Amino acid sequence: VRLLGVWMTRAERERSGLLFVLLALAAMVLVVGRAARDALFLMHFPVTWIAPMWIAYAAVSSVISIAFARALGRWSRSRFAVGFGVGAAASYVVVRVLFARDVLAAYAFFYVWSEVIANLIAVLAWTIAQDYHDARSAKRLFGIIGAGRVVGIVVSGFATGALVRWIGTANMLVLLAVALAAFGGITRFLSSRHPLPIRAGASAERAIEESDASPAPLWRSRYVVTLSASTLILFMVLTIADWQFKAITRSTYPHVDDLAQFMGLFYGTVGLLGLVVQFAVTPNVLA
Repeated sequence: VRLLGVWMTRAERERSGLLFVLLALAAMVLVVGRAARDALFLMHFPVTWIAPMWIAYAAVSSVISIAFARALGRWSRSRFAVGFGVGAAASYVVVRVLFARDVLAAYAFFYVWSEVIANLIAVLAWTIAQDYHDARSAKRLFGIIGAGRVVGIVVSGFATGALVRWIGTANMLVLLAVALAAFGGITRFLSSRHPLPIRAGASAERAIEESDASPAPLWRSRYVVTLSASTLILFMVLTIADWQFKAITRSTYPHVDDLAQFMGLFYGTVGLLGLVVQFAVTPNVLA
């Protein structure tokens, strides 16, 4: 079967569709979580408190990422995804209860925790996708599968702008909990329909470790140093711009639902622009 210019078998089409949905759900967790956390946090704390929250996120995510990586290597993908989805969903339900009881610290916790969960579920979604593909099939199918993230950003962004007026900003956490639980359930279904292939052979990293030649230190590579410096500068610019963006939007939208609605529509519009770039501009540039 040919889909968007790519030939697929029936199994590849079904598997790619499920992976597409996983990435869309991961995007939903990111967009809805950011819109809700920014609106709720900025209504209870001054904008100057965002900088300490970023520092807290860096510290918390570093520790949790290490534990995440170790657990990901020990558990089966489906079991880990179910556990992660259910656990994250339960944590959001607890935070929603704390919001109802006006626990101020819950808003600061949610600001950090929502970003941690969004980043980890994106890593988990791509890890699952990678498990099913070698280099050749990835080049052929990852364009379609990866579009799920862009589509998810667009749909969830505009949906947030519409839903927040109906259910309220705080109740968006219930929607996040449902998305996280669905992520685990779909991963379980995917693994039952398409068991992971068994691949033999040591990894490239293990081959390097077992060889007699020791690799040169990374800091001596001009490529690595240049890439690291470029990444540092990029994130410095993004961080400063993000702070300015939140300060301006907070002063423009003084009500929590108005702010959450704007955030959702903004993310949806940016995602729509990204969708156009991915399908119309990027292929021509690469060609």
